[in-house]
Amino acid sequence: MSIDRRQFLHSAAMGGMALGLTALPSGWALAQGGPADARLDALLQRHCEAFLRRAPEEATNVDFDTGANAYLRGRLGDRSLDSRAGDRAGVKQALAELKAVPVPGLSPRALLDRDVALYVYETLDMLLGLYGYADID
Repeated sequence: MSIDRRQFLHSAAMGGMALGLTALPSGWALAQGGPADARLDALLQRHCEAFLRRAPEEATNVDFDTGANAYLRGRLGDRSLDSRAGDRAGVKQALAELKAVPVPGLSPRALLDRDVALYVYETLDMLLGLYGYADID
């Protein structure tokens, strides 16, 4: 099986979103940094959960489809053009929210988390803006 650069970037972005933004233990940000870290952690957690609700197959892969999210189990992601437009709007909103996070007060670890998330969102925004078909899964 061969893979081109576009497929590689798409896979890398999805891997970063699915693995890099998963839930952290409660209180982790406060133990590692200050209130700014906790606010960033809460924002990234909200973004991650929103992504998993738009991508039910990924929700199943990371066991997010339990409890209050059990409705995601057995569903497939919406691959329509309308859904793709919604995904792109969601990425743009997440990118704007992340860029609005003030950098002063963030620990080095939180700065790295912010930079990784910025890279992922910018890559997703670019991929979803290309001609042809791309999705967030």
